[in-house]
Amino acid sequence: MEYKEVLKSYFENNSLVESQLRSYNYFIDEGLKDIVLGFDRSSIPEYLLEVYDEVNLKIEDVWLGEPSHTEVDGSVTKLTPSLARHRGLTYAAPLFLKLSTTIGTQKDEFDVQIAKMPIMLKSARCILTPMSREELIKAGEDPDEPGGYFVVNGTEKVVVLMEDLALNKFFIEDIHAEEPMGRMFSERGVYKSLQEIKRLKDGSYAYTFGNFKNIPLFLLIKTLGILSDKEIVSLTEVTEGDVIFQMSEFSAVSTVEEAEEILSKRFNLVGSQKEKADRLSFYLDNFVLPHVGVKEENRVDKARLICKLFKRYFQVVGGHGATDDKDNFSNKRVKLVGQLFEHLFVNNFNDLIVDILTNFQRMIKRGRFSSMKIIIREQLLTQKINSALAIGTWSDGRKGVSQYLKRENYFDMLSHLTRVVSPLSTSQENFSARELHSTHFGRLCPVETPEGHSIGLRKNLSLMANVTYKTVDTREELVSTLKELGLNVGGKN
Repeated sequence: MEYKEVLKSYFENNSLVESQLRSYNYFIDEGLKDIVLGFDRSSIPEYLLEVYDEVNLKIEDVWLGEPSHTEVDGSVTKLTPSLARHRGLTYAAPLFLKLSTTIGTQKDEFDVQIAKMPIMLKSARCILTPMSREELIKAGEDPDEPGGYFVVNGTEKVVVLMEDLALNKFFIEDIHAEEPMGRMFSERGVYKSLQEIKRLKDGSYAYTFGNFKNIPLFLLIKTLGILSDKEIVSLTEVTEGDVIFQMSEFSAVSTVEEAEEILSKRFNLVGSQKEKADRLSFYLDNFVLPHVGVKEENRVDKARLICKLFKRYFQVVGGHGATDDKDNFSNKRVKLVGQLFEHLFVNNFNDLIVDILTNFQRMIKRGRFSSMKIIIREQLLTQKINSALAIGTWSDGRKGVSQYLKRENYFDMLSHLTRVVSPLSTSQENFSARELHSTHFGRLCPVETPEGHSIGLRKNLSLMANVTYKTVDTREELVSTLKELGLNVGGKN
């Protein structure tokens, strides 16, 4: 019976919602700063860029205060989860920015509250975390609760874990009665774009990204900067006659400008030469493999990666390689609350900046402008975040992300806190996705799933499962980590 002692010892030092707590803590401590201090002006609409040039808006710092509530008379009350439940409030803490602005010769520096950020119970920022068992009871809390949920407008809400295909990973799948198709969801910051490679009915190979479908593969490679047919053959290692013939269609293209002109016509871009070039550059930089980079100097790297992806796709189409098993858990990722909050905050923070600049533009036209501080609407960001948590619909349109915490019994609550939901529709068959896969062992519970239309699509983490929440941020960190693990990293980059 030694295993009982092991389990007891494990749960004395670890929480069932440990992954969610650490993910949320990382978002608050690091993610918020990365988003706010790394603000990218490329998300600002073009008609406001002129205003943005007039206003030198610099974000110096960002920090989170203590959970509190501002009363009607302006006084600030220290907020506890119990008080939030009883008064129908959101258990949240104020989020502050330190801004410096320059408008002409007028300079200003000030601190401003931009939102109230919901606080996860038992997270590092929750006032319950350092409390003893006796103090928790005195505060009106169950000392045996693991936390891991929010109190929004007085109701308890849990952000469920979302299972999804891994981003930035190329999958080749069988499409019934058609050629196999290679797909990848490429994401970097606010840019997320579906990438596809497939062979059309006429035998030609096409590339799709975003809303631009069936672009000749070799034309796109040349537009991205690899002009030599010899180099393309070297990178793809494909020498079959029909592929060489397709490549020869664009052999006369000797400059990037010529390739861009042909591609602009296929996109039906209108306007002056400069307008068409600028628009095409925007599409190529931000929607073709954005995870590789979103700058012009990243284009050749994107072309090399497309060659590499085509090489593998061609092998599978030719019967020399296997398609991917999308149900293998190594090809999936579980999105934790920190990642989901990051997506929500990125989109809504950009809306806040646009709102500030729009209000500034209006005030300049009216000739009644005094300070940037008065046009920053705190409630805009607060309402959008609270609305997403209250309704459960996230900024990407995904529904059911936030749910009412089930309290029928203690084990029902624990089950809800460790739930993993698939994005697949419950009204469709999806037999293979519903089946128990060997890679679920040790990660997902093989028993707990509902009967009926949600069977196999709603799962739960195993009791001792742990979801990692941070990866290395740069190539240098990755190479350094590989070297530490004993890998001989040499040769060309």
